[in-house]
Order: sequence, then C-alpha cells, then structure tokens
Amino acid sequence: MKKIIITSLCMVALFASTAFAGFAGPGTTAANTVKAAKSAKDDTIVNLEGFIITQIASDIYTFKDSTGTIEVEIDSEVWPYGVDITPETKVRIQGEIDKEIFSTQIDVDRIDVVK
Repeated sequence: MKKIIITSLCMVALFASTAFAGFAGPGTTAANTVKAAKSAKDDTIVNLEGFIITQIASDIYTFKDSTGTIEVEIDSEVWPYGVDITPETKVRIQGEIDKEIFSTQIDVDRIDVVK
C-alpha cells in the first residue's frame, strides 16, 4: 500500500511540475521581437524568429529580426546537432532576457530552423 501511495505522489509531482513548463499565455509576459526584448525586464521569456548574422565571441552572436539586432548567448550544447546555420538560415530562438548594467542579451535555451 505504501508503494502505491508513494508512486502516486511521485506521478502527481511529475505531472504538476511539467504542466507549467514553457507556458506563455495569460499571466505571463513574453517578447516576440528584438525591439520588445530590448525593453523587457530581466528573465522575460523570448520567442524570436530571425537570423544569426555574426559571431562575436565563442558563445556570443548577433541575432537580427525585422525590428533590430541583439546579442545572444548560445552555449555549444544548444546548437542543433548536424545542422549548419548561416546568416541566411531563418531560425527560431527561445530563451530569456539577461539584463546587465550596460547591456541586454538573450540567453538562448533552444534553436530551431524555420522551414
């Protein structure tokens, strides 16, 4: 009986923790353009479509959409495996705003090629 209760509690905890993962509906704010991202608060979720146009440092790049450009930090494990991304490749990035005193960057959690 104890095993059933413990298993049930673990399953409830698992489903409860994943139910809110990635939610960006009413009650949350998300930026969907570079312009909106630049004026958003720290840790705001971003979902942007555009182009990675230059590499500035080992994990820092310039991202561009129709509203402007912004620096993005992309760790090596985030890059899609086996996919070459050029400045002409349209991508969708998901991540969050990282505000510093003199700069705003996006810490990228996921990249998808837009087909």
